[in-house]
Amino acid sequence: MRKKIKEAIKILKALGAPKNVLSERSALVLLSLAGMKPRGDWRNCGNPRLGIVGNKKGNGYSGIMQFMQTMYKKKYAENTRETIRRNDIHTFIQLGIVEQNVDDPAIPTNSSKNHYSLIPEFVEVLKKFGTPHFDSAIDFFVKTSETRNKRYKKKKLKEQISVELPNGRILKLSPGDHNELQARVIDSFCKYFAKGAIVLYIGDTADKYLHFEAEGLLEIGINISKESHTKLPDVVLYDSDKGWLYLIEAVTSHGPIGDSRIHVLENMLSDIDCGVVYVTAFLSREDFRKYAADIAWETEVWIAEEPTHMIHYNGDKFFGPRKKKM
Repeated sequence: MRKKIKEAIKILKALGAPKNVLSERSALVLLSLAGMKPRGDWRNCGNPRLGIVGNKKGNGYSGIMQFMQTMYKKKYAENTRETIRRNDIHTFIQLGIVEQNVDDPAIPTNSSKNHYSLIPEFVEVLKKFGTPHFDSAIDFFVKTSETRNKRYKKKKLKEQISVELPNGRILKLSPGDHNELQARVIDSFCKYFAKGAIVLYIGDTADKYLHFEAEGLLEIGINISKESHTKLPDVVLYDSDKGWLYLIEAVTSHGPIGDSRIHVLENMLSDIDCGVVYVTAFLSREDFRKYAADIAWETEVWIAEEPTHMIHYNGDKFFGPRKKKM
């Protein structure tokens, strides 16, 4: 086992990889993505499509961490998945040896179907490891990396979802239904129900810091750091003329704004003076029906396929903020 790990580190060094991936864990990630077992031969390395976490599937494996545990007896804690994603996988992508969702670029990062694989050119380099041709093969791979990386970035840009904020700034969201819905909120919901509002926060499934207006949030009494901003809903808007704060959850796979979610948000926003409007957004009526019973009273529902209408979960009034339940 140690021999294969040392070989993987040697390959990463030959690539000119930074120190943060010259480790046992990073080597195991590379071995997993190459389908290399402890006694395997590099000439027979594979190129499976693997997520970070997975289960045994027939004679194969759907996850990097599961492969490492089964083949190399290395079990990492569940919370290591983000370290692997942000440190190892992200660096491998920057090195130009790994690409994401090659089978379907529209799969979002937070999907259970999200996966990674080695680029075919690098697989051919790995097959030469241990032969007299390896050094020249990896030298050529490194020398041509700039051209190859430009091609990959151009391909990714085509797949991104473009959205224009009310202030004219253009954001590029990663592909996927969740980000498509967030873009529709900015494009259509703002047009019909929050005209003039500014966008204080919009997350991206791949980059949660994509648009985070810390100063604007602080001005209305929301003191929250980037590290803890994940408590915020998917989209936060503020209309200074009305004094309304819109908290919008874009629901494609996770739950809507229910009673427990409101309780958490009200505790977090206890210092604000403006009125709060809670909105759950869906792409379609079909999606709405799945979650209708879980939506809290005195909140609003917006469906992207019928953008000029709202569903009001209320008994005494229509669209607008409510008094806090606390």
